[in-house]
Amino acid sequence: MMSQRSLLVALLCAAWILPGLIGRDPWKPDEAHTFGVVYELLRGGSWVVPTLAGEPFLEDPPLFYLTAAAFAKLFSFALPLHDAARLATGAWMAAIFAFVALAGRELYGVRYGALSTLLLLGCFGFVVRGHQLITDAALLAGFAMAYYGFALVLRRPVPGGFWIGTGVGIGFLADGVLAPAVLITIALLLPALGRDWRNRRYGAALAVAAAAAAPWLAIWPVLLYQHSPELFRGWWWTENLWYYFGRQSARRTGILYYLGILPWYAFPAWLLALWTLWRARGPGLARPALVLPVTGFIVTLAVLSTALSFLDTFHRGTGVTRRPSGRQHDARRLAESNPRTAAAS
Repeated sequence: MMSQRSLLVALLCAAWILPGLIGRDPWKPDEAHTFGVVYELLRGGSWVVPTLAGEPFLEDPPLFYLTAAAFAKLFSFALPLHDAARLATGAWMAAIFAFVALAGRELYGVRYGALSTLLLLGCFGFVVRGHQLITDAALLAGFAMAYYGFALVLRRPVPGGFWIGTGVGIGFLADGVLAPAVLITIALLLPALGRDWRNRRYGAALAVAAAAAAPWLAIWPVLLYQHSPELFRGWWWTENLWYYFGRQSARRTGILYYLGILPWYAFPAWLLALWTLWRARGPGLARPALVLPVTGFIVTLAVLSTALSFLDTFHRGTGVTRRPSGRQHDARRLAESNPRTAAAS
């Protein structure tokens, strides 16, 4: 049975999530092109090859579009389609808060689950992004599930491995290779950095994680390749690898960008994080409650910092520095699309 404290936190999360989801037009550019893809699905378009204005639009895999289309269809009797679709963001945000609470309970104790959620809820930079119709809501939910899994494996390896793999898979089907790249790196580093993960039980948990992630990672890419090998290759390079291995002369986002926005975006959580690290200096830094979040922060920051900068990815999308071929480029121009670098911060 839910305690009064947990019920109060759940009500606070609902009060945070619901305002701003309905009663407004889609914001450009992100919500406009996301809703465009959702609308095509509602008209009978293919989820294997999402389209925008009748053209293939493979900026992101289809998971978020499918959930938004489901919410739009389910609640269209009471709300405009774009408002009904935006309820999917609310559902993903509820999942994020729930898994952050579960991870906090595993790492810090039962009393700290609610506090972990409230810290995330209170971050300034989360307010706008947490109410937009964007695929990054599902991406962040995948990360939250995986972090819960990393914490849970210390006590229950099989369920923990399941949530690691499910988080990797959901992150992949929401955004592409970013989530697998970050989370797999974390999974491999944890045994080296934390002795609590340095055992056979953790190895078994990773085997479970691989099995849980496999369907998420394989089914849609295989179907896309069967539909069109050319579209698959374009998606794999243009929307994934190019961000990290494209033009060596291109400007990278760089660590200074993220360190520059972190003080306001993650305020006030970063102050408490630094205070916790200061109090735990010395042997206390080896505790799982610090090894996991610190490892995750460093790996995520490193991966994001190596991605191409906003300007170069925009130029890539509009064909100024590198013109994608044919239909993919046309879809990008019609969408006036925006790169994803801000969301991961």
